[in-house]
Amino acid sequence: MSISKEDLLVMRKNLSTQLGNAQKNLYNIEGAIMFINIELKKMEEQDVRESTGTD
Repeated sequence: MSISKEDLLVMRKNLSTQLGNAQKNLYNIEGAIMFINIELKKMEEQDVRESTGTD
């Protein structure tokens, strides 16, 4: 059984699309993690200010 050139081209296009979608998802995940890290840092800084009595 052999695969036609057209089948290979379609498979390549589909895989390229899947890769692009995966990259977009990774970008969104990275952004969410950065946002969470920033919020956690703000909370930690607020906790320090409250515990030392400075504001």
